[in-house]
Amino acid sequence: MEAVVRRLTRADLPQYAALSAFAFQVDEQAQRGALRLLPPVALGAFTPDGDRLLAALRIWPFLAYFQGRPVPTGGVASVASWPEVRRQGLVGRLIRESLELMRAEGQAVSALYPFSYPFYRRYGWDLAFTQTLYQIPMGELDAFRRPPGGHFRPAEPDDLPALDALYRRFVRRWNGPLLRESSWWQQRVLNHPGRPAPGIGARRTVLWEDDHRLRAYVVYGFQSPDPQVPAAEQRLLRVYDWAVEDGGAFRALLSFLVQHDSMAATLILPAPSDWDFLPLLVNLRVEVQKKAGAMLRIIDMDRFLQQVVPPRPPVAPFGDDGSPLPEAVELEVEDELAPWNRGRWLLPLGPGPAQALPPDEPGPSGRGRPRLAGSIQVWSQVLSGYLPALQAWHLGLLTLVDPEAADPANPEPGTDPSDDPMGVDGPLRRRERLLRAFDRRLGLRATYLPDFF
Repeated sequence: MEAVVRRLTRADLPQYAALSAFAFQVDEQAQRGALRLLPPVALGAFTPDGDRLLAALRIWPFLAYFQGRPVPTGGVASVASWPEVRRQGLVGRLIRESLELMRAEGQAVSALYPFSYPFYRRYGWDLAFTQTLYQIPMGELDAFRRPPGGHFRPAEPDDLPALDALYRRFVRRWNGPLLRESSWWQQRVLNHPGRPAPGIGARRTVLWEDDHRLRAYVVYGFQSPDPQVPAAEQRLLRVYDWAVEDGGAFRALLSFLVQHDSMAATLILPAPSDWDFLPLLVNLRVEVQKKAGAMLRIIDMDRFLQQVVPPRPPVAPFGDDGSPLPEAVELEVEDELAPWNRGRWLLPLGPGPAQALPPDEPGPSGRGRPRLAGSIQVWSQVLSGYLPALQAWHLGLLTLVDPEAADPANPEPGTDPSDDPMGVDGPLRRRERLLRAFDRRLGLRATYLPDFF
């Protein structure tokens, strides 16, 4: 008989805690406590009689910033099954049913941290967040040793509203950061979400105030790669979370971190993928690692377009050389598991919202409109701001059908035939110009997700 899939109730939480503790090799009592404090929306697959939990996943009901606005987001986490029932399709069934559940809950997009990127690509998620990790010897921060004005102090419980306000001001410039509730701050950011591994110390939060205003904070701790040899010359100072008001506040933060040079030899500092710290350093021979992070999936294409793509373009609807552009571009989406996402949308390059096209409307070839076609995976990357459409096209992830570029009677304006004797550059330049205009029309911010779940 087939397994029964349903939402978990509080009565199921002990079984879920036992399954999660085994799957992720963590303390079961701690799992029970976390589930009691932060009960999740969860789906489970049970034996046909409904008694024994075989597999489960959790869906965090987040709000995440996209284009500066909070968008309902489903955070898929704690996907687990008992070893004796693995590779029987239970997890795949849970994931497919989670799509309908998240859509019913009004969540336009979903994020997750995968155990395997290829596994979740099969279900429509794809990489949308990277993080840059700087491993900086403390000696390279000598220029910041002089303390700035203002003052540093340890954070206290009453500081949480001010911490959250600074965090929100800082992260709204990216797409993807979570709006944190007080319980999330306490249990997932300021403290360890579980028992620390050997060699990892407690977290500490310090604020920097100037002119009676909170302008920076940092959550950090120490880590010894070899717990048996906790010498300072091998110890790492690891930053877990930080936010600053401006460049002066960031320099103040570095001046605080370098004061730990007698306690640690190296600073591990995470940064958004579009921030480059190398210009601040004297010796640029530091280790910089680009780390793949969370995956993203659009759950409801129509809802996501309405919430994220502005109805008016941030710039005038002309090519980067001043040439005229088509009035609109068609977006074609293929989604094997979410049939409500399959279809075409019309996005004006000038003012106007994106709108779904009727299924029976003829294709773009007869109207001269360009069409961009791709899977839900690549559209999740492009429309989140992680991957520009031009780059996705150059990588072969998006297909562009442009009737004008394919017309040999419509040459590139201003092109000297002697510069292009084979006649191939004109259509290429036309497509690139169109895709650059499409990216400018979207005006999307880069992605960043500092939280782990």
